[in-house]
Amino acid sequence: MSLENYEVNSGAGHGGQIYKSTFLSKDKAFGVLIKGIHTDIAIKSYRNRALLIVSQFEKFGSIITVTREESAKSDVYTVKTILGKDDDQTHVAARYIAEQISIEKPLLLSICLKDYGIDTLKLIVAAIKKA
Repeated sequence: MSLENYEVNSGAGHGGQIYKSTFLSKDKAFGVLIKGIHTDIAIKSYRNRALLIVSQFEKFGSIITVTREESAKSDVYTVKTILGKDDDQTHVAARYIAEQISIEKPLLLSICLKDYGIDTLKLIVAAIKKA
């Protein structure tokens, strides 16, 4: 995959449902070192959802959907595995990333990490927010 410092220009405006403009509305791909491991991150915004790819293996990982529903007390996140590893570690990582980047529309996430620890996830979130 090796997407180091590559940025994709977003296309013309999207019709249909309107979402707040966040950093996930920017289409880009880049590579960062996370705890000494090269990590590819790609962000693509579509009209109805955002696509986020995070890989430390230069390939796609588990494909997961994360949706957020707002309620009076707190937000509720629903995590479902579409393809790949369907375990608690992957679900927790997906939910954590989605919550920390404040998703406004459904997120389609491909994640493939060597380490799913909280320190790694925090560094990945920081890299996404900085992008």
